[in-house]
Amino acid sequence: MTKFNRQTSVAQDLASRPDATVNFEGGLAFELTPLTRLYTRVMSTFVAEKTFYQSAQDHDAGLLEDIKLVAAIDPEFVLRLAAYARQVMYMRSVSVVLLAEAAAIPQCKPFVRKWTPQILKRADELCEVIGYWVKRHGSIGDKGETGGKHAFPKSLSKGIADAMCSFDEYQFAKYDRKKRAVTFRDMLRIVRPKPKTEKHSALFRYLVKGELNPELLPLLAAKHALLRKEKFDDEAIELARKSHATWQVLTSKFGSRAEVWNALNLPYMAALRNLRNLLEKGAELDKVLAMIADPERVKYSRQLPFRFLSAYREVEKLQHPQVQ
Repeated sequence: MTKFNRQTSVAQDLASRPDATVNFEGGLAFELTPLTRLYTRVMSTFVAEKTFYQSAQDHDAGLLEDIKLVAAIDPEFVLRLAAYARQVMYMRSVSVVLLAEAAAIPQCKPFVRKWTPQILKRADELCEVIGYWVKRHGSIGDKGETGGKHAFPKSLSKGIADAMCSFDEYQFAKYDRKKRAVTFRDMLRIVRPKPKTEKHSALFRYLVKGELNPELLPLLAAKHALLRKEKFDDEAIELARKSHATWQVLTSKFGSRAEVWNALNLPYMAALRNLRNLLEKGAELDKVLAMIADPERVKYSRQLPFRFLSAYREVEKLQHPQVQ
């Protein structure tokens, strides 16, 4: 039997590979390519939240480092990945991070405007990406100047202006939140888009100056009339319908009461997250429960599995006969 030229085992062969490394548990693993590693990080992150093995700070630092590495190899990949994460995987925060970081990298800048409308798919994300930029690079003034290292990128500014054209009055009314660090007014003053229609022009004037044209912006006019109401009567219900008022608006204005919940046409996510509220307030449940239990609605609900478990655990505590 040979003593010096023995056959190596599979484990020894694998451990001797140049890409061999050790994982968080001390076991054998293999280094991913920068593109694969970035994809893996993006698809498994909530940004600014710790993971099982890493703190939020360490995980986010790794994400930012991988964005830079991939940008040097395939700069457009960063933006294509952001669009895929947003449109296919419905991941908002990490998509915003990828877009804003790409806008700060010279190699990526030529592709930023092209991909921005594919990444910012909700009106509030127009402000979210600016908010992220401010956090990373400093405050932004009226003309887009910053107190940090970078000026606000023209490519991102033009991309945001392009993306705005895909949002209507409803989107801006739904996400017009005055108490955020970056408001629609701030966003418009930074981006300075050119309105393409008379309605867009009226909408921009409303967001910047507060001037409301009821003929061109009937939804916003109905919302303002609704917020002036003191009682939740038939007129309020009709105004809520015309303004497409969200559950946050109605319950904040008129309280979390059965008649308020019954007047709402809740979308799937809102119904799932508010199931306990509906039960506790004695709201009508047949329509909501039928929607939540519909296999097709579940399939296209875009909800992570733990959302269903959380809802189940909440209503289980109440031992309500309608959800047994």
